[in-house]
Amino acid sequence: MQELANSGFIIRASGLIAACARDATPETEREAEKEAEKKRPARRLTDSQKKRTKVAENTTTMIRIGKWFGRRDSTLWTLSEAEALGELLPLEKDSFLALERYYTAEIDRSEDYRRRDLMTLLNNWQGEIDRAQRFTPAKPKWDGVRK
Repeated sequence: MQELANSGFIIRASGLIAACARDATPETEREAEKEAEKKRPARRLTDSQKKRTKVAENTTTMIRIGKWFGRRDSTLWTLSEAEALGELLPLEKDSFLALERYYTAEIDRSEDYRRRDLMTLLNNWQGEIDRAQRFTPAKPKWDGVRK
């Protein structure tokens, strides 16, 4: 007897579900999609989008590093550059100063092995710190004239 009552309930419930499906309008479906979209996490940017999108404002560290490559203070970094720098944080003061001294030094072009691109420097940060710590600026050559 109980089985018959349960089967009747299932039949009525399936009928109600079918009726609801028939009555659904595209407008209510769109509203449901909008609600679902709000609940979804924000989509991540692709690597190419990160390379084209600029940060809102540079930090003082970004400005200092940018100057090593001849960038203006007003030149904003890309999101991929800022993300690469963020992965290196916190920066050790001694290492940073060694890199700054190395990248701002005047080096003969034939002996200059410094990175020429900001992203390449950020991707090879630790190796560049090692190179900067071994760097000793060349003493100016004496031209034989006392000044």
